[in-house]
Amino acid sequence: MKAPTVIGDVNAVQQDGDNGTVLYHPGGFDVQSFGLAVPQLTIGNILGTQAVVRWVRADVGDSDFGEVSLFGAGLQHSISQYFEGLPVDLAAGAFYQKFTIRDDLMDTKLWHVDVTASKNISFMQPYIGLGYDSFDMSVRYEPTTGGSSGTELDVKFDTKSNVHLTAGAQIKLAILKLNAEFNQAATTTVAVGLSLGN
Repeated sequence: MKAPTVIGDVNAVQQDGDNGTVLYHPGGFDVQSFGLAVPQLTIGNILGTQAVVRWVRADVGDSDFGEVSLFGAGLQHSISQYFEGLPVDLAAGAFYQKFTIRDDLMDTKLWHVDVTASKNISFMQPYIGLGYDSFDMSVRYEPTTGGSSGTELDVKFDTKSNVHLTAGAQIKLAILKLNAEFNQAATTTVAVGLSLGN
């Protein structure tokens, strides 16, 4: 039978068993998607390497989520510096990100590696990247239906691995940089950014 996931429909599903027994599949939080603004610091360029760190922690009030936290860190290293005459700039990168909701309600971890090609064209720098993602997620919550109330459930989802395609562009205006990109991986996402610096 079909039953909701942790982030699925809020309605519980009842499954009848033998001899009048009943199994209740608890409802989820009915979350389709949500946005999160995250500050990011990029340090570089040192020997062709950039380091990036992003972090945010926010209390979302009286909702079921409570405190939301995201931490990420990664490195990107220039491959082009070792090869003269390449028509594009090539870089290899690795990134780790951890996202949690209320410490133990939801805990996700993402590892990402990629190779990115970019080209400076006047004030614009289009880029395209090919990468690989590995994603882990576990949740812990307390159902409030049937005879399961008061018992915490731990759910660990299978590790998911996907090819990751990125396409985007950065526009440079003096010390201001505008960025927009499209990502196709396990899910399709769009990201926009604003940064200051050279």
